[in-house]
Amino acid sequence: MAGSRVTERPRKLRNHPKPTGTGWIWIFILLLGVVVVYLGVGAPENLQRLFAFIGLGAFAILVLGLVTVLTLAAVNRWRTLASEPIRLLKSGAVADAEQAFEEAAVYARNLPPTDYRRGAMLGDLTTYLRARKRHADTLRYYDEALGLLGNLQEKAPEYYIATLNNYAVYLISCNRLDACRVALEKMSDVLLVAKKPKMARWFGCPWFGFPIEGCDIFLRTNTAALFRKTGDYAQARLQLRMARDQLTSLQPKHRQLCADQISIETCKLAFAMGRAGEAEAELAAVADPESESFLYARAMICLARHEYKEAERLIRLALAAPDLLGESHRPEALNLWLNLAESLFCQAQYDESFRALAEARSIVVDFEMAAVNDWRNALANWQQRAQNLGRLELAANLEQELSKGSATPNQAITASDKLRIQPHSMRITSQPPAGG
Repeated sequence: MAGSRVTERPRKLRNHPKPTGTGWIWIFILLLGVVVVYLGVGAPENLQRLFAFIGLGAFAILVLGLVTVLTLAAVNRWRTLASEPIRLLKSGAVADAEQAFEEAAVYARNLPPTDYRRGAMLGDLTTYLRARKRHADTLRYYDEALGLLGNLQEKAPEYYIATLNNYAVYLISCNRLDACRVALEKMSDVLLVAKKPKMARWFGCPWFGFPIEGCDIFLRTNTAALFRKTGDYAQARLQLRMARDQLTSLQPKHRQLCADQISIETCKLAFAMGRAGEAEAELAAVADPESESFLYARAMICLARHEYKEAERLIRLALAAPDLLGESHRPEALNLWLNLAESLFCQAQYDESFRALAEARSIVVDFEMAAVNDWRNALANWQQRAQNLGRLELAANLEQELSKGSATPNQAITASDKLRIQPHSMRITSQPPAGG
C-alpha cells in the first residue's frame, strides 16, 4: 500500500528509574515505638525499662531512616532536577517546565566535566527538548552529553549506554541512518567492556535498575530497526532472533518489557516484508495494548484489510498516546500522519487526507529529515493522486519537492562487523517467523 510504513518507536532506556517507595515501613516503626512506650506506662519497673529500651530503639531507627532519606535526596538532587521539566510538561505547566529546564541546564553545566552527573543530566534533558520540538537543541545536547560520558565510560558505563541507546532511537526516527549506525557501534563496544566482571557490577544497581543482558537486547532490537530501514531484512531477522534467545537470562519483571519490544520490531519487519498475517500473529504476544506502537501496528493491519475507518480511529488514538507526550509534531509521528492520510483518502475524505499529508511534510522539513527512498515514493504516489483529483497546485508543489536533490538510498548504510551477525556463528533456539 502506498505510503504505508511502520512508525519508529524503538525502546528507550531510562537513566534513573524511581526507587520503590517504603514509606509504610517508617510509619510502622513510628507506631511501634508509640505503642511500646504507651504499654510501658504503669507496668512493673523492670518491664518499664524493657519497654523504654524497645521504644527508644524504634525511634532511633526512625531517626536514622529519616537522615538516610534526606541524605539520599540531597545526593540525588540532580536526578530530580533532570526529570522535573518533563514531569511539569506532562501536567500542562509549560512555563514552569521551561523554567525547570533552564535551572537544570545551569545546574548541570556548573558540575565539572569529570563528573558523570553532568553528562547524564544533559542526556536526560533531551527528552524535554524532543517534546518541545527543539530539534537543533536536542542534537546539541546529545552531542555534549555523549562527549562527556564517553570520557567517563569506565566510571559510569550505564549512563553512557542509556544515552547512546536513546540517541540512536532519535536518529532512526529522523532517518539519520548513518549517524545511528555509529551510535549503535559505540554502544556495542561499551557493552563488550561492560560485560567484564569488574564492570558488570554497575548494572542492576538500585538507581539504574536494568541488567546488562537487557541493554544487549535493546541494542539488538534497535540494530534490527536500522537494518530493516536499510532493506537488509535477513540481518534484521537474525538480530531479532538473537535478542529473543537472550530473554531467558532476564528476570520476569524485565523479560516482558524486552519481549514486547522484540515483538513490536518483529511486527514492523513483517510489514516491511509484506507479511501482514505474520505481523498480526506477533502482536498477540504484546502485553501493553495501549502503547503508541501497538495501536499503530493494529492500524496497519486494518489498512491491509481495507478497514479504513478502524485504522483511522487507531491512528488518532496513537497520536494522543502518552508516548508522544502530547506533541504529535515530531519525527516519531511522521508515519502516523502519513498513514492517517492514507486511511482518510481511502474513505474519500480528500481534504482531511491532504491536511494530514501536509503535517507529515512539515515534520520532514522542520526536523531536517533525510529524503529516503520510502518517503520520496510516498510523495510520488500523493503527487499522482493530487493530479488525478484536479488539485493541480498541490500536484505542482509536490512535483517541485520531488525535483529538489536526489533520494538518499535506504541501502546506503554499511554496518561494520560489530553490528552484523553471521548465521553460522549463533545458535538459534527460538523458532523463525512463519513464512521465512
